[in-house]
Amino acid sequence: MIAGFSGIVVALDKAPVPNWPQHRREGLRTLLQVSGVVIVFSIVPLILGRRMPEPDLWTWALAAYGVGHLADVLSFLLRQTHETPASAKLAAKAGLAIALAQIVLAATVPPTTAEMVYLTVLTWHLAI
Repeated sequence: MIAGFSGIVVALDKAPVPNWPQHRREGLRTLLQVSGVVIVFSIVPLILGRRMPEPDLWTWALAAYGVGHLADVLSFLLRQTHETPASAKLAAKAGLAIALAQIVLAATVPPTTAEMVYLTVLTWHLAI
């Protein structure tokens, strides 16, 4: 859905993407990157479910999502400039804390809790 919205944004703009101001290109990149992360980690439990029993899959899925989320946040933090909006910087800091929590929780909570955390973070990621 978000990736489709990105396509509409690009299609409605008369200027080609390379001619957009830096902040608009960065906004589009962030929108596409978040879309990709949400899509990939929506599918991960289905893939893992074909190879392992359900209780274990949520622990491994949460750990993988935590590592992927951490990579996503770090790439955003490395691309920040002084023009990055404060709200985006705050969201990145929250994302960093959540990604680290995902990794810690994957190692410490029971699988049913891991499932709830996984789905909650996926919803949060989509809302961002």
